[in-house]
Amino acid sequence: MTATIPGSGIVPVLSLDSGTPLDLADALIDWSCVVITDHGVPAAARAAIGEVSLQFFDLPRERKEQLRWNGEGKWKGWLPQDAFPSKPGRVPDLLEKFEIQSPATFSLWPEQPAAFKEVWLDYYARCGDLASRLMRMLAEALDLPAADLPTWTTEHYANLVVNDYPRRRRPPRPHSGRAPRHPQRGLHPARGGKGRHLRLQRRTQPLSG
Repeated sequence: MTATIPGSGIVPVLSLDSGTPLDLADALIDWSCVVITDHGVPAAARAAIGEVSLQFFDLPRERKEQLRWNGEGKWKGWLPQDAFPSKPGRVPDLLEKFEIQSPATFSLWPEQPAAFKEVWLDYYARCGDLASRLMRMLAEALDLPAADLPTWTTEHYANLVVNDYPRRRRPPRPHSGRAPRHPQRGLHPARGGKGRHLRLQRRTQPLSG
């Protein structure tokens, strides 16, 4: 069964230890969103991807340039604020990011930090397992054909992206800000700011989710 976040009274919370497939489907049908707890992705894994990601973003620009997206095909690798062509009237978002998809063929892995690839692959796999579990629960609750499940689990396209909002030495340009929120595989670690992200701070400050 679902509960609600204290103080909000509206956002349903579902524990995977006790919630049923029907609970999940009902929450999404009624509210279009649900907070999942007891999901099996350890806090240590979330902290690890945050740590190695911040270490990578803190590297000198010339080191990260070697892993920059070449501007063709799907976004991948390092994408700085100036990675995308400017559109008339649009100010770039105040972020840089690193993105992977199709891990079996992904090649733009940084050499430093040394644990980067291992940590990212582990987190990608854990979030993939969780996403597939949720899709199986929904298929069961809605009595959907089991034959269609691989399209939404083992065979679907999924990416993992980490957004970083670095400290700025000067005020931002008018109308520039955070990237729009949208769902991705797993969470979007982000340094600073507010939003539906896994927030990361420097080592001298606590991590918060």
